[in-house]
Amino acid sequence: MFAALALLGFWYLRQIQPATVLTPTQPASIPKSARQTRQGMVGQVSSSTSSKQEMKQSTTVAKKTIIWVDVQGAVNQPGVYQLAPGSRLDHAVRMAGGLTGNADRRQVNLAQSLTDGTAVYIPQQGEQGPLAASASSGVPAASATSGPADGASEAPKNLNSVSQAELEEISGIGPKRAQEIIAYRESHGPFQSVDDLKEISGIGEKTIANLKTALTV
Repeated sequence: MFAALALLGFWYLRQIQPATVLTPTQPASIPKSARQTRQGMVGQVSSSTSSKQEMKQSTTVAKKTIIWVDVQGAVNQPGVYQLAPGSRLDHAVRMAGGLTGNADRRQVNLAQSLTDGTAVYIPQQGEQGPLAASASSGVPAASATSGPADGASEAPKNLNSVSQAELEEISGIGPKRAQEIIAYRESHGPFQSVDDLKEISGIGEKTIANLKTALTV
């Protein structure tokens, strides 16, 4: 009988014990601080990329809006200067403090157009120095040939620096031909010899022979 009571009590306890309910595992929630950190990192990456693009664009714009010109010789402040595209030699000379008192103004064409990388040499009076050459186009911006001495015949003009007005003064060259010579020089670079003039239509060997007393390179 004691065994029957024990069995009955065991059965009763089994009936009143609450059943264990299994629920699906819930996904772990991401802490708010972690979400903010991840968003911040994304924002920083986006901001960094945007800044790099802006810097690249600014650099590209800067390259298009300045040219570098090296001014040497008879100027008050020789050096390398930044100028706006389309600047003339006059602008570069002003940036370099202007011409010195002994600069040979007759050999300088202040209206000469400058390009990026141009090197300009301003000669002194009576100086026979190097030509000013453009690093990009090869077109001289100022001459270094000396002027005529007292009592001597006029020295030949340098074909790579002579202006159109000076060419027109030479016998056998009129305004039209002078313009053609300047245009050829600007598009093809400096002349290697006076004989190169034969590349210009209308200028023959006889004309070149006559011009060799008035022109040189």
